[in-house]
Amino acid sequence: DVDDVHYTPPGQWPARGPKPSKIGVLLYYISLSFCVVGILFMAKCSYAREEDRPDILMIGSLLVLVGFMFLGLSNYVYNREQRRLINYLKGKIEELMEENKGKGPRAPDS
Repeated sequence: DVDDVHYTPPGQWPARGPKPSKIGVLLYYISLSFCVVGILFMAKCSYAREEDRPDILMIGSLLVLVGFMFLGLSNYVYNREQRRLINYLKGKIEELMEENKGKGPRAPDS
């Protein structure tokens, strides 16, 4: 079977197995950008007028909070993909164990 895991070239994913999505990476980069912009925004407090500082801190804090929310979403997507991959690999292991049951011990590799 050409679509089998053993014939998959290095760096590629099996045709029938779960594949990682790009949405998790995208959410991570969105999170990173919101946090960086929020921190840079709050850094303006060092030279801003006294009456503008609460507004700057509030907007910067909200940007960082939104960044953390995107980070949570990214983590959820990543964990879901990892769970699917582990379940797929466990199924493959069980399939191979059933296939090799009763064949006796393997010859040692040299």
